[in-house]
Amino acid sequence: MKLMGDVGGIIKASRDLLKGVNSKSPQKLGKWGYDVFDTPLPKKKSA
Repeated sequence: MKLMGDVGGIIKASRDLLKGVNSKSPQKLGKWGYDVFDTPLPKKKSA
């Protein structure tokens, strides 16, 4: 019997919930300990 369950799955589900609740201001996830990079990624050059 697992006492801790699927910890990784629980963390991912919590992250997804917080991302949904704070969809208009994802920087707030930083308050929950997540690293938030809000700089837009450069566009890839097509070959």
